[in-house]
Amino acid sequence: MSEKVRILLDALWIAHPILQTATAVVMFRRGQHRAYKYFFAYVVTQIPISAVCFATYWYNYPA
Repeated sequence: MSEKVRILLDALWIAHPILQTATAVVMFRRGQHRAYKYFFAYVVTQIPISAVCFATYWYNYPA
């Protein structure tokens, strides 16, 4: 994989939880977490899941 593609993939991996955290914070501040309970729960649970997936992706080793 080329270096440019690797940088792009890493940037996308990092942008995902940042954008979801921003979405959760905005929803919480506006009180929308009460109206959209399931979507808010989905966004909040996806943040640590994406962190675990990124860690396994980053520290992947060839068997």
